[in-house]
Amino acid sequence: MNDELPPELREAVAEEDRRPFGARRKRLVRLVVYVALAALVVPIAGGTIVQAERNAQRACAIIGSISAPQAEGTRAAFELFGRGGPGWQCYSAGSYGGDHLAPLGLIPGLPTELPEPRTNT
Repeated sequence: MNDELPPELREAVAEEDRRPFGARRKRLVRLVVYVALAALVVPIAGGTIVQAERNAQRACAIIGSISAPQAEGTRAAFELFGRGGPGWQCYSAGSYGGDHLAPLGLIPGLPTELPEPRTNT
């Protein structure tokens, strides 16, 4: 039996000694991977933020109609240092500036206990 390798395998063994990629190609591949990851993550994060804002506005409108029916409207805002901790906060809107109605949480939704209706005094 012949111990000599076929020509295809001889070339493969010779190529194993070389460095597979240069520094320039490594940087280029790394850049392409980062761009691809950003292209995957940014739309997901954007969609999540938009949906959270919509949910907060809807929940705030419901809370406003119950607890401050005299208000001209409501607004929801994300605050890091708001009442009830970081998250979405619900405010009434009006000519008097508005009041804090309820915290909506990091993932906005109706609170488990709705605030009491306020009377016009």
